[in-house]
Amino acid sequence: MPVPPPDVPARRQPTRLPQYLAILYGLMIVYASLEPFSGWMAPLPGTPLFLFEPWPQYVTRFDIVVNVLAYAPFGFLLAQLGTRRRPAARLATAIGAGALLSLAMESTQMFLPTRDASNVDLLSNSVGATLGGLY
Repeated sequence: MPVPPPDVPARRQPTRLPQYLAILYGLMIVYASLEPFSGWMAPLPGTPLFLFEPWPQYVTRFDIVVNVLAYAPFGFLLAQLGTRRRPAARLATAIGAGALLSLAMESTQMFLPTRDASNVDLLSNSVGATLGGLY
């Protein structure tokens, strides 16, 4: 097997670590969003989808900050995937995947009486994924 000349750099295989970490972190978000995993029931008839409800009367800064901080690492890890793509495409992936995961989790929380689905949570989660993707 011939050895390449010393002036030719060897091709390195791209690492899959960001991909594995993004999957793992996404699963952690799913776990934290749906825990305690019991008491599932269909929403009452006539219950509006959380997206179309008015803003909650009480919104705490703590809740918003926690949601932003929870999704920022997810957005960061998603933006690290496919480093050969343009930065705008990587940011779009982080924003889109973060918003879709948040929408899925908030929609699923409508079936858990112990959890509250909220359009504010969806927005703050999406902002967190965006900030992480910008980093």
